Order: sequence, then C-alpha cells, then structure tokens
Amino acid sequence: MYLRRPVLAVSPLHVLYAQEARPYSLWSALILLSCASLLRALRLQNKLSWSIYAVANIMGFYTHFFSLLVALWHGIYILGTQGFRSNKKLVNYSIAIAVSLLVFLPWMVILVINKSAASGATSWANLESQRLSLVKNWVGNIGRVFF
Repeated sequence: MYLRRPVLAVSPLHVLYAQEARPYSLWSALILLSCASLLRALRLQNKLSWSIYAVANIMGFYTHFFSLLVALWHGIYILGTQGFRSNKKLVNYSIAIAVSLLVFLPWMVILVINKSAASGATSWANLESQRLSLVKNWVGNIGRVFF
C-alpha cells in the first residue's frame, strides 16, 4: 500500500493531471452528494434533508453549468416515481430547486452580461478534431505513465 504512493507521486501522467485545473472530480462528487441527498429527502421528508439537497445543488450549479441537467433529471425521476401527480414530495423538490436557482441567479446574470467572453472561452469545444490526433493524444497520455 505504501509503495504505490511514491510511484503515483512521480508518475508523469498523475503530475500532468494534477496540474490541470478542471472541476470534474469535484463535480462528480457533488452529483453523488446531490443524488444521495435527494433520496434521503424523499425518504425522510423533513426540512433539513431538503435543505441539504438544495445546498448540494447550489454547489453543483456553481461547479459546473451542466448540474442544471442533473436537477432536471431529478425532477423527471420524482415525477415518474410519483405517477405524474402533484404531492408533497414534488412541492418540496420544487421549493428546493427554486431556492437553488435563486442563489445561482447572480452567476446567471453575469453569464448573460458577458456572453461574448463566455463564448470565446469555450470556442475550443467547437473545433473539429481528427481521430488520428485524438488517438495520438490518448496513446501519448497513456505512455506518460511508463516513460
């Protein structure tokens, strides 16, 4: 167990990965927290559980914009499990999401105001990439573990 830690500490792949400032690990953890807190809130039906769910969503929204899709799917899950009828669970979910979106509203305003800057910062995602260059990058990253 202790032998693996030094190897990971000097592994070029892990050093390169550690230098990237990407929120994906945090986002994954927040998605898990959000899902778990939703299930707990649905089971316990108390204010504390729904508050924890709202806070998990707020942290997720501020971590990655696609967390809005996770919250949408949570709503679809609740609608599906409750037979598409309004009840206390759906009302509590709606309140939690409304509070989460209200807290996220300042960031949404900033994003709308600076739409051109946001488009410029994410323009790399629209570039066409050839499969050969992707394979070269993947092989190169895997090779860095050994060389």
